[in-house]
Amino acid sequence: MTLRSPPPVLGDPDYARLKARIITLTGLSYFLDKDEALAERLERRLTARGLGCGGYLALLEAEHFQGGETDALVEQLTIGETFFFRFKEQFTALIETVLPERIARNAATRRLRIWSAACSNGAETYSLAAIVRDVLGPARADWQVTIVGTDINRAFLSQARRGHFTDWALRDLSASERATVVTPGERGWRIREDLAAMVEFRHNNLMTLEPHPEPGAFLSGFDIILCRNVMIYFDMRTLTVLLPRLSERLADGGWLLVGHAESGELFDRVFDAVPVPGATLYRKRDPAGAREPVRCFDAPPLIQPRPRPAAIAPAFRPATPRPRPPHAATAPRPAPPPARVVADGAGDDDLRRLVDRGDWTGAEQAARTRIGTAPTAPDGYYFLALVHDHRGESDEADRCLRRALYLDRSFAMAHVQLGALMRRRGDLAGARRAFLNGLKVVAGLADDCPVPASGLDAAGLRTLIARSLGGSR
Repeated sequence: MTLRSPPPVLGDPDYARLKARIITLTGLSYFLDKDEALAERLERRLTARGLGCGGYLALLEAEHFQGGETDALVEQLTIGETFFFRFKEQFTALIETVLPERIARNAATRRLRIWSAACSNGAETYSLAAIVRDVLGPARADWQVTIVGTDINRAFLSQARRGHFTDWALRDLSASERATVVTPGERGWRIREDLAAMVEFRHNNLMTLEPHPEPGAFLSGFDIILCRNVMIYFDMRTLTVLLPRLSERLADGGWLLVGHAESGELFDRVFDAVPVPGATLYRKRDPAGAREPVRCFDAPPLIQPRPRPAAIAPAFRPATPRPRPPHAATAPRPAPPPARVVADGAGDDDLRRLVDRGDWTGAEQAARTRIGTAPTAPDGYYFLALVHDHRGESDEADRCLRRALYLDRSFAMAHVQLGALMRRRGDLAGARRAFLNGLKVVAGLADDCPVPASGLDAAGLRTLIARSLGGSR
């Protein structure tokens, strides 16, 4: 095997200083222990400008980290792949709980403000516009709706404004659902004009959010903020600053939605966790410490003074959630375990695709078929455990996970899922052991090595486990 030589930039005496400034600029502490990954991306810009690290840093400083070269560097460092209605269970919660609550609360002002932070190519922002359109129905004309998408990457924003998408961005939608958000275009699909008119895109770096925004500031007073699948790249110090600043930009009782792998003690310090089927949402905490009850609606409430007909229902309807227990609206529990994070490119993994779609009946059938045809393979038991966990059947989930680990002790995600399950049960010592076992499995893997059943590479899973360990001591 031929060993790859380290990128030459790592030998530059100014590399460490440049790296530190880049991480401060972007918040991407993901690169703290990934010098080769960062150096490879830097090499492209250093070569293009004919500079070493010191000269390149001087160039960035000369444009105050706000010019064309900063934008070119950010394009190299950030990841922008996403798709419409990603994590359908969260969109179910938006349709059935969050939007009805905010509509009822804002009935007098008829204003609704939503921020899609780190919006990438705009698929998330347009998905939000689609459900707001459908939930408000004919009353939409009476409401002042602001839906803004922001990103640090200007190239992503340009793509979002164009509103052109390929089949890959729409891969989780049926033909009828697709027709509610896009129309055929020259190179694939184009966002519907009614949705394009509802959104705007602006450049923003989350690291530059100031504390205590002025009343009426554009990035303030939001009813809902989505900041998903970006905070996993930030370290605890960055989150300690960022989370309160996001809370300050929410209206009273406003909601924060984050990625399934983004949770933990820091979130619980700032927000109230609100469990919904298949997900955990976060709500702005009352300064006095009071917790408002959350009503879960079967359908959006009537919007006065123009009630909409009872027949109107959202055109997009995610998978029907399982019945919620009577205590679910007020009894917070930790976010869904990280094993539910699914790769954006796992098209040949039928079990994982079923879980990603929220098709739990199909996932159970496929998992049991897998167990029947390959009883010594651990993956059938693992995905069956996810089904049991989704239904709240923790004993069955525990049994399946331990069976998967009996068959393969190197199944990293089974360790991680078991740790999450034990933590929810209050067994923090057992959870810590399980997380450490998962960490041992991936410790020696190359950063970019995919980890089975996780949708993450080894570096991403190590980061996730480190976060989990922080909440299980």
